[in-house]
Amino acid sequence: MQDNSLSISFKTEPFFLIIYCLILMNFYNASVYISYSLVPFAILAFKKNPHLFDYNIFFIFLFSFLYSLVLLVKGSDRSLPLVLGYFFFPPVFYFLGKLYISKYPSTTTVYYLLFFTCLLFSILPFISNLLSFFENGFMQNRNIRMFWMQGDTAKAATQVGSYFAFSMAMLPLIFIKNAWAEERTLSFLALGLFLAALFSILNMSNRTGLLIMVVGFLVFIIIPKENRFWHSLLAAGFLLLVGILYETDTLSIKSWFEYSKLHDRITGTSVDEEGSRIVIWKANLTNLIHYPFGYASLHSLSSYAHNLWLDVGRATGIIPLIPLVVFTTTSIYKYGKFIFSLKFGAFLRFIIAAFGTAFFITFSLEPIMEGYFIMFLLYCFYFGILTGCDKYLNIYPRSSNISQSI
Repeated sequence: MQDNSLSISFKTEPFFLIIYCLILMNFYNASVYISYSLVPFAILAFKKNPHLFDYNIFFIFLFSFLYSLVLLVKGSDRSLPLVLGYFFFPPVFYFLGKLYISKYPSTTTVYYLLFFTCLLFSILPFISNLLSFFENGFMQNRNIRMFWMQGDTAKAATQVGSYFAFSMAMLPLIFIKNAWAEERTLSFLALGLFLAALFSILNMSNRTGLLIMVVGFLVFIIIPKENRFWHSLLAAGFLLLVGILYETDTLSIKSWFEYSKLHDRITGTSVDEEGSRIVIWKANLTNLIHYPFGYASLHSLSSYAHNLWLDVGRATGIIPLIPLVVFTTTSIYKYGKFIFSLKFGAFLRFIIAAFGTAFFITFSLEPIMEGYFIMFLLYCFYFGILTGCDKYLNIYPRSSNISQSI
């Protein structure tokens, strides 16, 4: 049976795809405002598909409600559209991810949604990095001007680096023996996305991106798959080759790296010194224990925790934090269950694993709700897809001729 899920999706849901495209590209930082157009779309779709309600939607809705409510009551300095977005958007994105897979339960649907996300999310930041490199060479500061910004306005390189998180985890896909032509094509796309992301990460001296790459390889090695030994040996051999090229200074790789800003950032900070993530996490965990209802208003204690969960506790306390912990813990369980399940192909399982790796590392190291809210929305969308895969791909593992309209 021919897999027609992609053509069906473009035929019956052009509105969602266009809006999702605009949100991913975040042109002129307008993704929050554009996301509001999805709310009535999701409400209408939910009325036709109430069976998609589950406890995940309940907990993400509970978190969204409590988080936005506490911010409003405390008089947060965040804009009203953003605070209301905290309330509306997370359950909407989760629901739409699950809805899409329930309507078109095909691996092709998953492939195109996730690669579509990866490509559009990173393309404009990649162009900005290219322009920056052509103008000034590799960056020596920690801010980069997006090409649509006027004057000297710039964004923090750490924040821009998050746009390449998914691409940095994609490289191991090229080591998977592919059964289908579309998977071979997507392997080449994954390689291109990785190389573009690697260039940008090196240009911005982003350590998180390199960590995602390394952990992505480790996850690939431990995922069960056919010919696991040879796949793992091939990946390990690739890493060994990179190490040899570095140590022998082939193409002056080692010489360039040792004089780069990235080398200074990696070697210039220890885990126990002021400003390191470990010290910041310890301080914020201690503050949360002493101030269980939040302490963001106490200026001497209000620096970012650089962690999704600790920053939610810092801003709003433990009450909104509880449903967030339940939601993310459930997603981690489903993530592990899916990638170790032999019911699904290795290519599909590693795409799910790559995105999960990128999300969890970014969430552990950055202030998500304040500075990377779009990443949290994409996580909700991803978890909706994952939940849909777990439920519906068991019925339609390869293709679907479903033609229902959302």
